[in-house]
Order: sequence, then C-alpha cells, then structure tokens
Amino acid sequence: MQETYRMDETSVRTPDGAILSAYCFRHRLAGPDARIVLLLNPNGATSAQMPFHWLLEEMASRDTPCNFVAFNYRTVGTSTGELTRACDLCIDADAMMQFIENEFGTSRNEIALYGWSLGGAVAAESAAKLQPGSAAPIVLERTFSTSSKVVISGLTALHQIGQFFLSIIVRAIQCELDPAGTTYSLVGSSIGKAVVLN
Repeated sequence: MQETYRMDETSVRTPDGAILSAYCFRHRLAGPDARIVLLLNPNGATSAQMPFHWLLEEMASRDTPCNFVAFNYRTVGTSTGELTRACDLCIDADAMMQFIENEFGTSRNEIALYGWSLGGAVAAESAAKLQPGSAAPIVLERTFSTSSKVVISGLTALHQIGQFFLSIIVRAIQCELDPAGTTYSLVGSSIGKAVVLN
C-alpha cells in the first residue's frame, strides 16, 4: 500500500477541546479533484488497526484514485477528550469534515462517508446535517437501525447467556455430594473429562 498511498499522521482539535488522532491516506495519482472518503470506525477499533485496510487496497486497484481520512474518536487510541454522550462522536466527525475542508479544499457536501457498525450511525447522523441535495455518497456497513435496538438485542443476548449459566449453576447445585463433604461425586464421569451432572 505504501507504493499507492502516502500516509500522513496529524491531530485535529474539536470545538469542545478533544484532540483526535487522524491519518490521511493520499493516493499518489490523485489530482486536486479526487474524491475524499472519511472513514468512521466501528466500536472498539482504532485507525492503527486499519479496519478499512481492504477498502484502501481495493481502491488502489481502480482507475479512479481517491484519498482517505481515518481518525480515532475521542478516548480511543491516542485521541483525548471525554466521551459523555453519543453526540460527542458526531462532534468528532464534524471536526474531521472541517479538517478535510481546510486540508483538501473539498466541501463537506462532497466528502464521502464510510461508516462501519458504530461508525455507520455516526456517518448517518453526519450526513443528515448536510445540505439537501448533497452529492456526497454515504456507505453504512453492518450498522444498526437505532441505538435502542442495539440495547434491546444486547439485553436479549445477555438474558439468553444468563439463562444458560443459570441452568448450569442449578444443575451443579443438584450434583451429588460426598457425605463427608470433602469431595464431589461426579456421576458417570471422571476427572479430566466432561462432567456429567444429574
């Protein structure tokens, strides 16, 4: 990828004082009118982990070169600041769009947004703030429809996991105990193999 893109590392200050670590991937053949894509990371990923590496490689093989900008949300990686509410992530994205306007001379209405998972929610919110009729494409990959659905599905998963472990605990309590209380009688099993509980 180094032969196709030049990577510049920089930092961007948000209006509320957070400092975001950012990376510009400039295609060596890109002209001044080349498309700029702002990459919005999934939860738990840093730009240094390159969650969009495959996309840069794919675009390097295309005839239309474009540039990419990736960043870490506040509190992620080397970015600083406090994350106290969801709109803080949108402030981060807005600061990055302002950076792209200043650095590349590209209007925010022409910046392509590519959000993955949590980044998709941030991208959708950022796109909603653009002028009507904006020419900028937006890609939402593996994102969710609403944050409340994420919470509900997470609670459902936790409930199912909790039910599973609760059933194991109940069965463990019902296993036969040695009358002396010093050893457990593992019915139908031996140590080092699966424990069979009644």
